[in-house]
Amino acid sequence: MRPFRHPLHTAIVHFPIASWVLAASCDGAWLFINPAPFFLKAALWLQGIGLVTASAAVIAGVMDLEGLKTRPKAATTIIANIVLMASAASAAAVSFMGRFKTPIEDGVLWPLFASFAAALLVLAGAYFGGELVYRHGFGRIEE
Repeated sequence: MRPFRHPLHTAIVHFPIASWVLAASCDGAWLFINPAPFFLKAALWLQGIGLVTASAAVIAGVMDLEGLKTRPKAATTIIANIVLMASAASAAAVSFMGRFKTPIEDGVLWPLFASFAAALLVLAGAYFGGELVYRHGFGRIEE
């Protein structure tokens, strides 16, 4: 999708990436530095923001898939990006929903581990997204 001739997907993806990495950072801060409830609340909000913005990024990304017609060598990279980002979103959703079901303060830590998994998966997916932009030319502004 190209409003004002600019690719929208490449602009939006920064929000879920940053949100999920910051959520994992907050969870790590709560786990290893200071068990203040602020960190858990911040991580919950960041997981939610990441899920909402990832939904918008998916819609814009699907619209950018038309570029595959002119760049068929990018298919493997696109599949890797999609699988990793879908896995990251799934892990973030598990972390987000798990925080409502189980009290982390009582020692139930699996939502935190899902948060760490989401951060690692989204960073791996972002690597392949960078490959799509810099190696295959997706998201480039064309005259």
